[in-house]
Amino acid sequence: MDIHSLSEKEDGVVMIEAIIYLPLVIATCVFLIYVGLFKFQEAAFIYAIERTAQYGANEVAYAGYDAFGDKISTAINFDWSGGSPLDDADNIRAYYKASHENFFALYNEIFGSTWVSAEEISGEYGDVIKNAALLSIADGADYSVAIKRSLISTYVLVTVSYSIDTPGIMRYLGLESRYSYSRGACSVAINPAGFVRNVDLTVDVISKIAEKIGIDVPGITGKITEFLDKYY
Repeated sequence: MDIHSLSEKEDGVVMIEAIIYLPLVIATCVFLIYVGLFKFQEAAFIYAIERTAQYGANEVAYAGYDAFGDKISTAINFDWSGGSPLDDADNIRAYYKASHENFFALYNEIFGSTWVSAEEISGEYGDVIKNAALLSIADGADYSVAIKRSLISTYVLVTVSYSIDTPGIMRYLGLESRYSYSRGACSVAINPAGFVRNVDLTVDVISKIAEKIGIDVPGITGKITEFLDKYY
């Protein structure tokens, strides 16, 4: 067998190997790129809805929250480059006026946040979530904001649903042509000052009622404390 014939056979082997392995290599590269883009898109949406949930929770918890910034949907902290908003007496007055405007605002833990709705939060922070969509890999992203109330606290729930088309080479390998995903974030809306105020008010009311009907509240709490100190 001469060298020329041997070279032709080797070329044929290389071509057959290329035909077998090249599509696998291309498919693997496409898969890795696609998965990377998908995870990046997922992280971008999670980041956006977590921030939106926190923004919304701040507005729900504090009636005058927007008094310290013209537009608070672009940053979680206010722009204090020109000085702290707390240095402006007008901001302080606006905040306390909004949070003490009426009986329902003052005791919002009981009546709910009457100054802001889920629709207003959704409209105000919608661009934050929309801007998280990367090019066209997240088609038809849809988001919603809900304010959920419970006996203990109020929280803001933000969800986003989106679909992603699968590349043709991956559909050829048996994957679905389109996948849909949904992600959510929740943030508790609580005003610490209001919470402490209400707890203190409740304790005072209970103590006053107990005093009127002849119940020795300090004596009872003292015995409970002694029991806990003795056995725990």
